[in-house]
Parts: sequence; C-alpha cells; structure tokens
Amino acid sequence: MKKTALFLILALLITFSSCTITLGPTAKGNLSGSVNDASTGAGLSGVMVSLYNSTGSLKGSTTTSISGAFSLTSITEGTGYYAVYSKSNYYQATYRGIAITANETTYLETLLQVNSTLSGTGYASGTIIDAFNGNPIVGATVDFFAGVNTTSGSLLHYTSTNNVGLFSVNTIDLASAGNFTARISKSGYTTTTFTVTLVAGATIANQNASLTPNIDTSEYRIILDWGLTPYDLDSHLTGPTEDGINRFHTYYSNKSYTPTGGLTADVALDRDDRDSYGPETTTIYNKRSGEYRFYIHDYTNKNASSSSTSTALSNSGARVRVYKGSSLIATYNVPTGYGGNCWDVFKLSGTSLTAVNTMSYISDYAIGRDLGREDIFANLPEKKKE
Repeated sequence: MKKTALFLILALLITFSSCTITLGPTAKGNLSGSVNDASTGAGLSGVMVSLYNSTGSLKGSTTTSISGAFSLTSITEGTGYYAVYSKSNYYQATYRGIAITANETTYLETLLQVNSTLSGTGYASGTIIDAFNGNPIVGATVDFFAGVNTTSGSLLHYTSTNNVGLFSVNTIDLASAGNFTARISKSGYTTTTFTVTLVAGATIANQNASLTPNIDTSEYRIILDWGLTPYDLDSHLTGPTEDGINRFHTYYSNKSYTPTGGLTADVALDRDDRDSYGPETTTIYNKRSGEYRFYIHDYTNKNASSSSTSTALSNSGARVRVYKGSSLIATYNVPTGYGGNCWDVFKLSGTSLTAVNTMSYISDYAIGRDLGREDIFANLPEKKKE
C-alpha cells in the first residue's frame, strides 16, 4: 500500500510539473485629455504627462500634441491612478483620483496649466448655486487643497460664500498660483469638489459650481455643468415607461414623465439653464427596470453637421455628475477635440452605469442613438424667449 501511494504521488507531481497554467488577459482601458494655457486658453503642446498607479509606479508617459491633446492606451484596469503634468516655465500639476475601466476610455477634465514666470497677485472667484433651483447658496464652506481632483494633503485655506453665493480666493491665500481643488460643503447638501485655477497678476472670475440638496437613497440625480461657451447645452434623458414597452423622453419642452394616474413624476428635468455654466439638473425619482440613456445636445449649435462642423460642445468643459442618494457614483467629462453637437454620455440599467462617451451630429443617426431610435432629436421645438 505504501509503495502504491508513493507511485501515485510521483505520478501526480510529474503530471503537474508538465502542465502550463495560462492566466487570462489583464483588463485594459485608455486615458485621454487635453491641456490649455491658463492665460490664453490655447492648446499647450509639449507638456509631459506621466501616469502613475496608486503605489507610485510609472505606468506610461506621453507629450501633448500641437492642440494640447494626449492619450495613453492599454492601461491596466484599476483605481487610484494619478497624472503629473510638467512643462518648462509652467507650474507642475497633479491630477489625482483617476479610474481606468476595461474596454473604455476615461476622459479627464481639460487642465489649465499655469505659467510660472508671471508675477503679481492672482485672484479667482465664482458662484455656488443650488443645482435643484438655481438659487445662490449662502454660507457654504469652501476648502482648498493643492492639485486637481484631490482633498488629500494639507488644507491650504478656507472661506465661505457671501450673501449672493460668491466666493473668492487669491495667490496670497494659497501661497502660489496653479491648480487647486475646492471642496464645497453645507448642511443639507451633498459635498462636492471642483477645480479652481489661479494665475499670477490676473483675475479669473466665473469659476462656478453647484451643490445638490440631499436626495433619497433610491433616487438618482444627474447634473450638467459647463463653461462660458456655448451658452445653451441641453440635457436629454430617455427611459422605460410604465408599460415596459414605450420610452419617455425628458428635455426642455417635455420636462417630466408621470405615469398614467400617477400623482408624482417618475422623472423630471428640474432645472433648464440657457445662459452658460449650468447647472442643468435631472432627477429619476422612481427608477423602473429597463435601460436609461442620457445625452447632451448643443442647442446653440443645433444646426451644425458633418458638413458644417462644430467643436464647441467638445471644448465646452462640460461635466456630468451622477448621484445616487448622497453618493457621487460617476463623473463624466466631455471628450475633447471632437466634432459634434450631441454627446451620448452614459446608459443606466439596474444599478449598472456604463460610459458611452460618443460625440456625433444629431443627423448622424448611426452613432450614439437611443436603442436604435433615430428620432429623439428630430423636429425639436424652438425654445420660447424668456
């Protein structure tokens, strides 16, 4: 019996030693972004962008093109990545909290890199408003940290919004020009962050942001913010109706969907903004089974097409935040450097959010359409003058 057992063990060892164990391929994703000069707004070429993982290991580097664009490919899926932007005569900037998703491209917000040779005191200001009703938020706390998309490290300075929701900060307060993360908080609202840029010897106003009032844990809120131009971007949401067959479409001319006999809306466009910056706010109060799709339409350039191009939406600095209850569950930055007046942002099914991030013209029906329906942007009514 002992010899038999020994022979079996030897046979197994020989078998396993001759086997080759093949692991599945590592999930990969891509990263894309752009860099502009903070003083001129023009694309900044020759910026070295280095990507590191959460342990500080360099995972890739590249330099920006003549238009300021950059991309890195085949990055292992994961969270905690950060990018360092470097160029002679400019302040180094660090962008933290980058997540890479398999088979997707993560788009970063456009970095405004600050010239380090300039002198004098720099000033920044902006207004914090309620994302639901557009009213200024008085007495919100604004904390400042070094870098982009971070609240780690030392608190550099704090202030609060005044009686019209305005905050201001300068290079003396923060001991330098450059890029900073502002964290906004107030009781009854969900804390959020945004980027504030300071340039020595210059004043940059309208660095605005919005806070959402706290919502129920079962509700979803979608908030769109953008820059000065184009002045009118529109939120469009489609999703399942009560019969599970048809689909609703909420937008500026059809601001809510209420099921037959219902007392309250399932979905509502809570705020429609027409004069730059946003926010535009949509809330899913009663989420049904089925797929929801969210789009941004550049109404200002609604007549643009593949034969009469526009990059205004792509260069708008548009950002979409998605909240579930008091948790920020996703942030989407508009893909930069693309033509198109329609940004197909994401789809939501169950609790699964999937980025689409497709830019197209609304007449190019083959791209980014809602479940094959080619008519959701057809014959949109003109807006009434306010």
